[in-house]
Amino acid sequence: MRTLAEVISFTTSAAAVFDRAAALFADTQADVVFALMYVVDPRTSEPALLRTIRLTDDAGVALDAVVRHELGALAASGQPRPMPPEVTVRGSLWPEAVVELFVAPIDAAPQATGGYIVFGISPRLPCDVGYRAYLRQLCGQIAQAQARIEAFHLRSVVESERNNLLEQAPVATALMTGPRHVFRLANPLYLQIVGRTDIVGLAYLEAFPELVGTELPAILDRVYQSGEPFMTNEMLIRLDRRGSGSPEDCFFKFNLEPMRTPSGRVYGMMAIAVDITPQVQARRALEKAHAEREELVRQLERASRAKDEFLAMLGHELRNPLSPILTALQLMRLRGVQGADRERTIIERQVRHVVRLVDDLLDVSRITRGKIALKRERLALAEVVARAIEQASPLIEQRRHRLRVDIPETLAVDGDGGRLAQVVANILTNAAKYSEPEGAIDVTAVRRGDEIRLRVRDTGVGVSAEMLPHVFGAFAQERQRSDRSQGGLGLGLAIVKSLVELHGGTVTLESEGVGRGAECIVRLPVSSGGSLPDGRRSTALVSVPPRSGRRILLVDDNEDAAEMLAESLRGLGHVVELAFDGPSALHLATRFVPDVALLDLGLPVIDGYELANRLRQVGGWAPSRWPLSPVTASRTTGSGRTRRAFRRT
Repeated sequence: MRTLAEVISFTTSAAAVFDRAAALFADTQADVVFALMYVVDPRTSEPALLRTIRLTDDAGVALDAVVRHELGALAASGQPRPMPPEVTVRGSLWPEAVVELFVAPIDAAPQATGGYIVFGISPRLPCDVGYRAYLRQLCGQIAQAQARIEAFHLRSVVESERNNLLEQAPVATALMTGPRHVFRLANPLYLQIVGRTDIVGLAYLEAFPELVGTELPAILDRVYQSGEPFMTNEMLIRLDRRGSGSPEDCFFKFNLEPMRTPSGRVYGMMAIAVDITPQVQARRALEKAHAEREELVRQLERASRAKDEFLAMLGHELRNPLSPILTALQLMRLRGVQGADRERTIIERQVRHVVRLVDDLLDVSRITRGKIALKRERLALAEVVARAIEQASPLIEQRRHRLRVDIPETLAVDGDGGRLAQVVANILTNAAKYSEPEGAIDVTAVRRGDEIRLRVRDTGVGVSAEMLPHVFGAFAQERQRSDRSQGGLGLGLAIVKSLVELHGGTVTLESEGVGRGAECIVRLPVSSGGSLPDGRRSTALVSVPPRSGRRILLVDDNEDAAEMLAESLRGLGHVVELAFDGPSALHLATRFVPDVALLDLGLPVIDGYELANRLRQVGGWAPSRWPLSPVTASRTTGSGRTRRAFRRT
């Protein structure tokens, strides 16, 4: 039996198994006198005689005719059958004729018989249990060999089909076996993305010598040794894809999946890879561009802050000389100085124009930095409009416009009266500026649901369709003639939009085109307290002159401005003491206790904030009785620090 196992262990086909078994049976006449070998057709389940051993053709045909249809039953019984009387067979070793047959099945699989062998029993050996078991074991060895060959063939077919599929796969795929990771398959896509032509049969590091000492070979070893799969969505691998000897950065997304034998032993791995180099390079380019953009934004923000600080400084420095000029002009008027009246009027008008330009610049700066603080209160819209008309009336009167106002006295809004008046004044100024002399300006307001709509309509030059979307941008102006007769910086409507939005409203501008006039519509939420009672009259805006004879301490480091203001106050009957810095003011405060102290915030040595706190500590000064007021040319004051420094309690 051992000899049979050795003989058929290296066979690779079923026919070869039967051939070698037949040759062995021919040499073992003592155990097997003759034999008939059958195979079962898997399609019909019918046995077919494959070959006979030590039988004449006639004897073989005669025996086949008798036992062919009994094979299954005889094999199942496990008992010998008498020789048919019409067939006589004698072995060469003994003169006696064979008297019994034994049929053993070749079970290729459970409940599946692949064939049968009919053995002629030796007349000198008893056909006992041991003899029959021996014959069945011979058939069992043949069955095992057939099963092994069938499994090998099936595996070969499966691997061949798998390899064919992988060769045609739409993704880069390779198969590697053994501890050196020898390539057994690499489909065209794999060869393309790694820049190779033929690597089958090469170990991994033979195919990619540039990867010696890198991370990837260790990953392959770990997968092979542990049997754990590996996956990465992005890995940098430096490959010499061009064959130039200079590796380049390549990025791959890939999986390594262990391949196992039927017993579970890892014998290799499958690699599936995607070249994501273009995507990674594009992403990195975007990240670089994003970083550069962020750096540019930071630079722009720094430049914007520097611009805002410059504007604040510019406002202070421009107002310092402008204030004494205006004050000097007012003093000349109060003193009745004669001569050069026309020239003084021109100077005053132009200086006030410069002041308005500076105010607009500073307002835009404060709005963009979020430094506008609204003092909200319930306001009658009619009073807001009246204050705005007062501000815009010089230009309206100068250009002889007809102004019609229709504001119901019951309309109320919640907001900052000064800022809302500025909104309406800017709109009125624009309407007056861009209308030919003797034009018409209509100001109306109505309530629609929870909002109030304030409309300012003019008969001016209008706005082109191309310009309409941009009118609320900073420095936006319709193209003017070369003489710039309209003037201005183009900031008025930008300030309007920002202030209206701070009040929770919206503003739009409508125009039917150039030469057709324009209408500005401001929408504001109705006051939370609702409308005002019917019959409420608007309160006139009255300028109340200060009570004469007050004692005033004036502290300002701009001597010209301080002197001019002091002269103006003295001309109104006040007693004024001057100091040009903080220490001088503190020294003066020991002998002069004023009714009002006017302090410049931007003082040298001791600024206005610190001076205010120190004055409170001077003997005889009571903050609740003598208020402290900040004075500055800068429009960026009004911070929390100012309010804390000058609160009365």
